[in-house]
Order: sequence, then structure tokens, then C-alpha cells
Amino acid sequence: MRNRAPVLVLIGCLIFSASLIIWAGRGLTFFFDEWQMLLPSHPLALSTLLEPHNSQPSFMTSTIYGLGLETVGMSSQLPYRLVAVFASLACVTLLYVLVRRHTDPWLALVMIVPVLGLGAAWEALLLALSMNFLIGIATGLGMLLALEFRSRRADLLACFLLCCSLTCGGVG
Repeated sequence: MRNRAPVLVLIGCLIFSASLIIWAGRGLTFFFDEWQMLLPSHPLALSTLLEPHNSQPSFMTSTIYGLGLETVGMSSQLPYRLVAVFASLACVTLLYVLVRRHTDPWLALVMIVPVLGLGAAWEALLLALSMNFLIGIATGLGMLLALEFRSRRADLLACFLLCCSLTCGGVG
């Protein structure tokens, strides 16, 4: 049970963080740069998906917004924010796994919990378009984790994750 306790605490922190982010963003609507993703006449056209956003690649984000427009529309920002929240939780979880591989589980937990709120950048968690950076970071962390396994399959996964990260803006 001792080895599972830090993981259970992490899961509790992730649930609390996700709930708080979703609650804090209630009533928000689409904001600023999101309209560039929402207004193309053909949101899933290859030319739209390959068009840079603020001079940065945004294929992954454009695809998510395009699929969102086709499935849930624009009546609520919540589905798009949920993608960003999931990406944020994936970043924290992958960071925990990476740190945990090199240190004590409790120390790893203490090190990554502050990342849940992004410190002074907390409001970025409320914006759905933050998914662009969060997905890039999550896939980059996934790539680092895959490289630790030192196998051909893990290297191929790392290459794929790096390519995914590069489709998410300048952070990739």
C-alpha cells in the first residue's frame, strides 16, 4: 500500500485540479485567437489544417477545433476546454512518471503538484486554445519517457510523439 499511496494522492490531486479548472471557467465563451480556429468555412480542409496560427504550426489544434465544430458545434466552449484540461492532466501525469523513475515517489509528487496550477500562469488553464501548448508539452514528455525504454518500438513511438509535438506550435 505504501507504494500506491503517492499514486492515489496524485489521482486525488488530478481530480481536484480538473474540477477546479472546469468550475473556474464556467460561463466563459470563446476568446480572442480561438475565433481563427472556429470561423473557417471548411474547418477540416487540408489547407485550413496546415495554415499556421500566429506563424506557428497548429495542425493538431486546428484538427481538434475542426472535429469539434463538426460534432459539438459552437454552442459551448466546454468540450474544447475539456481537451485542454485533459492535456494539462496528461502533462502532470507524464511529468510525475518521468520524475518518479529517478527519485522517491513522495518527492516526485511534491515536485509536480505545483505544476497542476501553473503558478503565475494559472489563467492559461482556463483558455481552451492553451491545448496547443499543453498537447505539445504532453507529447514531448511522452517522447522523453519512450526514449527511456531503449527499444526499437519505443524509439518509433518517440519519433511519432515528437512529430505530434511539432504540429502543436513553436513549443514542440
